[in-house]
Amino acid sequence: MLLASPLMGQTVTQLEYFFDSDPGFGNGISISVTEVDGEVTYEGSIMTSSLSRGLHTLFIRAKNSDDEWGLTIKKLILVDQGEAREIETLEYFFDEDPGHGSGTAISISASAQIDKEAMLSTEGLSVGLHTVFIRAKFTDGNWGMPIKKLILIDQSDPDLVSNIISAEYFFNTDPGFAAATPISVNAAADIETTFTIPSTNLPIGDQILFVRVMNADSVWGMYSSEVFSLSEVASLTFESSDTLEYFQDSPELLIAGDIGISSSTDISADSAIIKISNGFLEEDSLFIDDPGSLDIDSVESGIKISGNASLEDYQDAIRTAYYINNSEVSEKADTLKEFSITVYSGAFASESVVKYVEILDHIMTSNEGELGLPKEFSLRQNYPNPFNPSTNIEFALPEQAVVSLKVYNLLGREISTLVSGRMSAGIHKIEFNASGLSTGLYFYRIQAGGFMQTKKMMLIK
Repeated sequence: MLLASPLMGQTVTQLEYFFDSDPGFGNGISISVTEVDGEVTYEGSIMTSSLSRGLHTLFIRAKNSDDEWGLTIKKLILVDQGEAREIETLEYFFDEDPGHGSGTAISISASAQIDKEAMLSTEGLSVGLHTVFIRAKFTDGNWGMPIKKLILIDQSDPDLVSNIISAEYFFNTDPGFAAATPISVNAAADIETTFTIPSTNLPIGDQILFVRVMNADSVWGMYSSEVFSLSEVASLTFESSDTLEYFQDSPELLIAGDIGISSSTDISADSAIIKISNGFLEEDSLFIDDPGSLDIDSVESGIKISGNASLEDYQDAIRTAYYINNSEVSEKADTLKEFSITVYSGAFASESVVKYVEILDHIMTSNEGELGLPKEFSLRQNYPNPFNPSTNIEFALPEQAVVSLKVYNLLGREISTLVSGRMSAGIHKIEFNASGLSTGLYFYRIQAGGFMQTKKMMLIK
């Protein structure tokens, strides 16, 4: 077992573990440790003979040479003290547990491992979302934990595609089906449209936009939601001789295109330009007043603006957020829980030019094409987060440096090396694909010269 200590810059002097209940610092079961290059290695067995059969939680923590205890890491384990058991019964049920042995049986032959393809009858289920549960009974008479899967029941003829005929949106609170603001759509099985949603009457702060569609059978689909934020008007004041132009980050970099923003333009959050595809909202959005002046369907992350005026009073008016639902099916749309992050801004000076910077694939800059460099080393929070299966990791280098960027699991074992070598000064973005990994918490760490920083990210499948 390879363990990563959260105590940076000191020597790990003690490692201990315990199960389920914390006995207090120093009262756990001690482990002999070996530390090499800041990593603590332990190879051996952890005794579970005193534990009952079933699920338990293993906790491990470390103490450094300053007599400080680090954060406790934990891992769920399954203890089975008996001999290898065979599975003799499989059963399934929907939504409500009828009790052990009262589900619908799945025909199997007794075996220690079952790999089975089966047709599950959905007769009697109503149209809509349901949860299917499957569980096994062993030859010793004990039942295992059920596994579950969310399914959507549609009893219409599979050869007939029901067109989407209606769409609507609302903010924050669900007014009820067909009572929200309608979106004009042409009936089709697959809809992709771009439209502008006014947000003038919304209060300043975080908001949730909900979009849903109805098909020709008068069945409403699942909600799609997007977190965004509104802020006060942010004024950008430039010299009258300055102009702003838009540049696509591509092989044709610095080929300009006018976007209609000129000297002393106010950029605010009065309107939101949002793209929906197949009736569901995408994660990307841009907030700006006078949407007709900006011909962009979606923005991956932000913008970079440069000019020779002070941005001391500039407020974060353009943001993007990512979300993941963590809710029961029965909850109303406006009660959905949201985990969201915002790409934050930062201002810095480069010679006589003051710049406002957000993470970006698209760039707005002055005609001179001046691009500012970061003032210091930094590692940014990955986005989206949580993610599945890919996420972006960005870091800033104020100068050329040898960079190492690695990903570790919760036990400190190296999972992937994303960067290893010399890189130029600037802001760099690396994509991390975790399609081969399981759900859980991971760490990514950068080392560039004497700079080192670690951040957490969550993979949810």
